[in-house]
This record gives sequence, C-alpha cells and structure tokens, in this order.
Amino acid sequence: MEHASIMNKKRRVSDQLLEAMIYLCAFLAVGLLLGIIGYVFWRGFRTVNWSFLVTEQSPTKGIMGIAGNIVNTLYIVVPTLLAATPIGVGGAIYLNEYAKPGKFVSLVQFTIETLTGIPSIIFGLFGNVFFGKIFGYSMLTGALTLTIMVLPRSPGIPRRPCGPCRTVIGAEPWASGPPSGT
Repeated sequence: MEHASIMNKKRRVSDQLLEAMIYLCAFLAVGLLLGIIGYVFWRGFRTVNWSFLVTEQSPTKGIMGIAGNIVNTLYIVVPTLLAATPIGVGGAIYLNEYAKPGKFVSLVQFTIETLTGIPSIIFGLFGNVFFGKIFGYSMLTGALTLTIMVLPRSPGIPRRPCGPCRTVIGAEPWASGPPSGT
C-alpha cells in the first residue's frame, strides 16, 4: 500500500500558476525596494559629507545638517537603554530562572505578550498624556515613554531556560546564576 503524501500529489495547473504569481509579486516587491534604496543612495550620496553630519540645520540661513537630530536621538535613546536594560534583563532572568511556574508567572507572561502587541502610537499617546502632565513636553517624557514601550519586549525574548546556554557559550556555572529548575 502506497502512503498518501503531499510530495507525491500531482500539482494542478492552477496551483503552478498561483505559485508563479506569488514569486512574481515577491520579486516585484523586492525589486521596488531595492530600486527605492538605490535611488535614495544615488541621490543622497553626494549630499552626505562630514559637514552635513556635524552641522545644525538653519532654514533661515539655508544651512542643512543633521547634528541636532543625532544629538536629540541620543538624548532619548541613552536614558531609555539605561532604564530598560537592567529592568528587562533582570525580569527575563527572574522569570526564566528563578520564578516557580504558577498563576503569577502566567499572569506576568500574558501581560507581557499583551503589551507587546500594542501599537507604538498608543504608547506615544499614553506617554504624552501621562508623562506630559508630570514633566511637560521634554526629552525625559520621550525617554520614559520609549522605556515603557521597550520593556515588554525584553523579558519575552528568552523563552527557554538559559541553563543549557551556559555550556554552549563556555560560561562557568557560577557566572550566570543557579541552574534552571533549582
């Protein structure tokens, strides 16, 4: 008796036509993306120089530059990383290595997964209303909002116990806390 397998199944012409259309659309999308990237690179390559990177923009003087944008990005990203990294990594280590499975851990993991699915515009509106009332419209408001946005993604990254990972990277057992399940 021959086993029925999807690999042995005869393909219909309509299946082949649909597969060809999917590949055509995929190649068209990738081609358009590469075309846009190439166009922006080709047109912008002559404009980007050291002066453009270290000069602040002044529309009244006709000076173009992105130094202010780079500095403002650092003003928001650095405090965000300083706040979110220890909390997120600590939460991930606690949930994966120390917390006993139960209702609390299930509730925390459900909350993390739910918060991960919230669009960034909702976090932005919340941060603007909540932190904006406390600190006003400032870099601190942006950094705290971004911290709240990034935090749910940190503990959710490691899904498996980290214990077996220790041997793969060559770490001593004492270097990363007690083994999983203890």
